Amino acid sequence: MNFSDNGKLAAELAQLASSAKLLLMLDFDGTISPIVARPQDAQLDQDLGKILEKLSALPNTEVWIVSGRSLADLKEKVPFTNLIGSHGLECPFLNEKEIDNDDILQLKNKLEKFLKDFKGVQLEEKKYSISVHYRHVAAQDEEKIKEIVERLSGNFVITAGKKVWELRQPGRNKGDVCLALLQHTGCTASIYVGDDVTDEDAFQALQNKSMTIKIGDGTTAANYRLPNIESLRFILKKLLDQRYINNGQVEE
Repeated sequence: MNFSDNGKLAAELAQLASSAKLLLMLDFDGTISPIVARPQDAQLDQDLGKILEKLSALPNTEVWIVSGRSLADLKEKVPFTNLIGSHGLECPFLNEKEIDNDDILQLKNKLEKFLKDFKGVQLEEKKYSISVHYRHVAAQDEEKIKEIVERLSGNFVITAGKKVWELRQPGRNKGDVCLALLQHTGCTASIYVGDDVTDEDAFQALQNKSMTIKIGDGTTAANYRLPNIESLRFILKKLLDQRYINNGQVEE
């Protein structure tokens, strides 16, 4: 496999496999689910899902999915119970932010009005945010759409992702909720894996506190980089095998 920093990642993973209490935190889209043309069609990578299920079944090992998707949407996509949605705003052990549905509805109506003439734009309404997907938009229209999104955003926070602009209500982000997860689980070691701009909040917050892995290209604050989901599958299988051994078990 083509790991960054050669064998350093594999060596550190082997060390983490012997941790007294291990926490795995993973983004969904682009991390454990391949990027697809329509976000509603995204599916958990089946082989990765099986590995994560086996890891979560081991003693003192927790797997949490930390996603920008709404919690309701996430529950339909993955079989796990430890879920955090809306970039941390929907978290089972933290108080939810008071939301003003009128604000989101008004923003959606404005975006629909001003973007209706651009072919290929897809709006995705979530509990705390709206995503403007432009994967199928003509290249010459992208800058015009960006200008409209920025102009209409108001007090919403704009984050640029992979062919998407996300407008979300201000509040906690993935970095904030991952730090809370460290305390909530009482873990002695942890790993965070993500692929997009919103994951940089977690990469930065977890510096010197957790192993962090970026999937794919782009500037990052993560400790390590992997080229694709297949490489993540490979290293998590190694981690699973090593943790089985350290727990005195044999994989079934």
